[in-house]
Amino acid sequence: MSDNGGDASENGESSENRESSERSETSENGQSGENDAAEDSSDEQSPGKTADGECIVGEGSSEIPSGAPEVDEWAMVAGTAAPVSERYGPYAQDGDLWTCYEHSANGALFASAYFLSASGRVEGVSAEWLPEGDFRDEAIASEEEGLQDSEELTVTLIGYRFQTYTEESAIIDLVVEGALPEGTANISMRVALKWDRDRWVADPENFGEQGHAVESLDGYSPWRG
Repeated sequence: MSDNGGDASENGESSENRESSERSETSENGQSGENDAAEDSSDEQSPGKTADGECIVGEGSSEIPSGAPEVDEWAMVAGTAAPVSERYGPYAQDGDLWTCYEHSANGALFASAYFLSASGRVEGVSAEWLPEGDFRDEAIASEEEGLQDSEELTVTLIGYRFQTYTEESAIIDLVVEGALPEGTANISMRVALKWDRDRWVADPENFGEQGHAVESLDGYSPWRG
């Protein structure tokens, strides 16, 4: 009788040990899964600019917009309202120096509106937005000599028209309403951009003419800042 009781006791202890081991393995596997999920989550970076200056941006649609894109806010940049969107950008703002826009047609449109507002008026725009070359060097030197006074000419964005768009480049005509001493005038100005690794940058070789007056917004999509 005592031998059978001993066997039963040993079998009970063996069963308990197996159950304890299984619980330990389950706990370890669960913890491992949580760690893997945390690592995967840390790999996904939010849109913005890294400490190394890299733009982290989203990929959007290449479809050219036909109306006024949704804007979260029109923020003043050197006296001109520029569009801000959590979706389209800018994802990086340092005072009035903005960069990092979505890789999409709408991202290019928002970027062009900012560049038109800031070019020649915001310190650092030439270095941030222009490709290396003589044009960039001259623009930086011009900035160092002095920025354009934003009170000399107040402009308001009122419309746009895409000339071309691909994932690598965009040419957009922007119409601004300029307030002059003698009255107001609507001026169409061309902004050309190209995709450079991780961001939209200006493409001065395709800027075209300085700008020309337009009588109406026929052929343009209204978009008022």
